[in-house]
Amino acid sequence: PDLDPQYVDGYEIGARGPLPGTRLQVDLALYAMQVSNRLVPFQTAEGGDRTFFRNSGSNEHLGVELAVGGQVSERTHLQLTHVRNRFTYTDADLDGNRLPGVPDHRTFIQVRHIINALWVQLRVRQNGSYYVNDANTEKNDAYVTADLFLGAELITKRAMQFYPFARIT
Repeated sequence: PDLDPQYVDGYEIGARGPLPGTRLQVDLALYAMQVSNRLVPFQTAEGGDRTFFRNSGSNEHLGVELAVGGQVSERTHLQLTHVRNRFTYTDADLDGNRLPGVPDHRTFIQVRHIINALWVQLRVRQNGSYYVNDANTEKNDAYVTADLFLGAELITKRAMQFYPFARIT
């Protein structure tokens, strides 16, 4: 099929620095993008597993991201990130509809604690619900995933570093 190039006009503004009275850093960003001739993948029954692309018109991406992280104690590091998005079509046919596959919000939390040469890390991700089609008639439910890591930082006599770990998802 004939494809037109995708164009993006994007703007971002933000700030980062220490959170007063703590050992934490804060990072805040606001962004806006105008996308025209957006390229989206699709598949057909005749094409099997092959992925094709088409232009899907114009859309607007608006969002804010807030991240806070740092050493909360001598042995514990914390990272918290939250993202709010609003990705919408701006064409006549789909004007105001949300882009499929993009949740309105996502949250990421990670805590890592060190005990001598051993460490444990918990990573939790939360994705909000999102539409699965251009018409916004069907939604995928929100979900949470969690990973637990256990590991060690070992140094051999030959100055070779060895980092064994285990992960539970």
